[in-house]
Amino acid sequence: MPERPSHAVSSLPGFPAAHYHPIKYEATHKKAFGGCTGQLELTSAALHFRCSHQADLDIPVSFIARIHKDGVVLESGEKYHFLIANHSKSQVEMIFNLWLNRVRQFHQASGESSL
Repeated sequence: MPERPSHAVSSLPGFPAAHYHPIKYEATHKKAFGGCTGQLELTSAALHFRCSHQADLDIPVSFIARIHKDGVVLESGEKYHFLIANHSKSQVEMIFNLWLNRVRQFHQASGESSL
């Protein structure tokens, strides 16, 4: 029997997840003049990107307005795009869409359960 991926969200359809597991990828932050390859981590609280050639990116989920292709657009209008190793551009777009939808649902469920 195949093992369950460690990054899976444990939930049944219609029921909120008990805990959101962070997902890590080897990725390149795309920039106009080159990019920087490092580690992209998508957590329930933020998008984190670490690379030895630039300052870390730590973007709280609450600052993200929407997904834009292979990245995110912040409420301020800033855009951040990434290449994820061994994934096509459309797969990267799907990864970001699924992540943002899940963490927003996770936060809504967490907020409702604390009332």
